[in-house]
Order: sequence, then structure tokens, then C-alpha cells
Amino acid sequence: MDVSSFVSSVRRRPLLRGRTRPRPSAGPVALSHAADRRTPVAQAVTRRNFVKLCLVAGASLAASPFLFKGEAHAAGNIVARFMVGSDVHVRNFDSEKKLALALAWAAGLSPVPDRICLVGDLVDNGTLAEYDALNAVIDAGPFSHDRFIFGQGNHETFDAGVPAAPERFKQCMGQEANKLLSVNGVPVVTMGPNTLSDEYYVANLDFLKESLAAIDADPATYTPGAPIFMLCHHSIPNTVYASPEWNGVYSAGAGLDLTAEMKRYPQIVHISGHSHSTLEDARSIDQSLGFTCIQDSTLGAYFENERNIPHTMYDPDTGEVSSYPAFNGEASQCLIVD
Repeated sequence: MDVSSFVSSVRRRPLLRGRTRPRPSAGPVALSHAADRRTPVAQAVTRRNFVKLCLVAGASLAASPFLFKGEAHAAGNIVARFMVGSDVHVRNFDSEKKLALALAWAAGLSPVPDRICLVGDLVDNGTLAEYDALNAVIDAGPFSHDRFIFGQGNHETFDAGVPAAPERFKQCMGQEANKLLSVNGVPVVTMGPNTLSDEYYVANLDFLKESLAAIDADPATYTPGAPIFMLCHHSIPNTVYASPEWNGVYSAGAGLDLTAEMKRYPQIVHISGHSHSTLEDARSIDQSLGFTCIQDSTLGAYFENERNIPHTMYDPDTGEVSSYPAFNGEASQCLIVD
């Protein structure tokens, strides 16, 4: 599997200055066993480059530069290509223009993505007018509506309320918030927050178990040993960059723990948004739980990085404590996953 990042603006703006962190280790790090029980090996990545991650047994984790229009970035046969982004926040932050530019950019790749995945906070308040505006951008773009995989976030709950949000999401986007599908044999699971709060995932435990069992039971539809993409708007606590501050509730104690179920499948790739954090930080990928977690930044809103956990951040112009990078309003990043 190959993961690379996209920046829609040709201009590169500086991130916040004033933080310090240890340099990444240069030594190899053993990853969890893959589905075929062979052990892939990872090498350190640089903080200034995002990562190219291969989960194929024996492959390695290496630095990969940002990608621009038309640039191919995976060798060999690509089984499935995904564009994955989140936090579009239509109709705020010039998000409609940013989304249109990102889709036009993706259409120039070779090959083009098999699916465009938008992982929650597609709209800013979950109103019908915002959903209409989002669909207008999609309808005017280069990809048909059935090429998209949509996920629900917390902002979709603001107008309708948490209990009613999944039904409005389905009504407006034509997809369930929770679903399992196959893309050229690659399993994709989406889950949205529901029931107790707009960050609560524990109620999805039965759906998760049923989905993983269905993948195991149907090798004709889901390629055995393929990565299982799990698209959830909120990160799992204490995994990827900024997840100590921005995360969802995935556990309510023994017997109600989604992460315990995920640990049974080291080929899971959990991709989340919510934090709006920049992809340049090497901690955007984490494998501390025995499977892979990735944060995907924001496609249409603004950048916001860690605040005081574990390092205090400062505005580079004023010197004031701030979690917002310079020119954060230009934010538009996503992932291309092969």
C-alpha cells in the first residue's frame, strides 16, 4: 500500500515556529505481523516529508515528497487508488472552491482514483442548504457521484442533532453513515459517531464485528490479506498527530472496545480527520496499536496543530501562543492511497 499527500496550493507556507521535538530515530522499527504472518519492516521518516507506506509484507516505510498534478507515485500494478480527505466544511472557509480544485487535480492523476473518500465534516453545520451546495460542487466536477465514498463527522450533527444526523446524511448524500463495500477487492468500512454524542463510536461495535466477519467469510468479494480501510472522522486517542487533543470515543471499558477488535486485524488502516492538522508532521502515521492509523488533515477548512500537548506552539508573527500555523486559511490537503 502506498500513501502520499497532496497540497492544492503551489505555494508552500511556513508552519509554526518555536516548537522542539526529538529527531526521529534512524533505526528500523518492527511492525505488526501482516495477514500472511510475515513481518514488514519500517524505516524512519523525515518530519519535512510525508510518508509513503507499504503494508505489503517485506516492504518498507520511506519518505515521499508532495505530489502535484499528473504525478504518478506507485510502481507496479495498482489494484485500487483512493483519494482520501476530510473536513471540507461547506459552506465555510472558501471550501467549495478548494474542493473543486482538489477534484480537478485528482482527475489529472494517472491513473485517476477509483474512489474519492470524504471522511466527515463534509458540511459545516449539517443544514440541507449546505448539503445542496456540496452536491452542486460534486455534480459540477469530473467524477460521478457513485465514485465517492462519504463518511459522517460531528459537524453533520449540528443542525439535525446526533440521533437524526445519520438519516439526514443518508437522505442528502445517498449513502449510509456506516457501511461496508469492496473496491476492486479492497474492503472499505465507514463509521460515523452516533447515539450518546457527536464523537461516540462505541455504539458501532456490533457493526464493526459484523463487517470484519463478512470480510473474512467472502474471499470472492474481499481479497484475503488486503488492507482493510476504516474511514472514521475522529482519530483514536493517542495515536496519530494531534489525537491526544482531537479524538473520538472508541472504548467504554471491557467488552465495549472497538480498538480491541481492530487489533485482531493488523491489516486495518484507520484514516481519520477532525484535527485539521498539517500532514508534514511524521506523526501523521502511527502503528502503536498493532494496526495503522493515519490522519488526513483538512481538504477545505483551516490548519490547526497541537496546542500544548506535548509542545507549546507559537504564532510566528506575533509570538503569541497559538495552535494555528501561518496562512492556515489556505489549508487544503488530502491523501492518495494506492
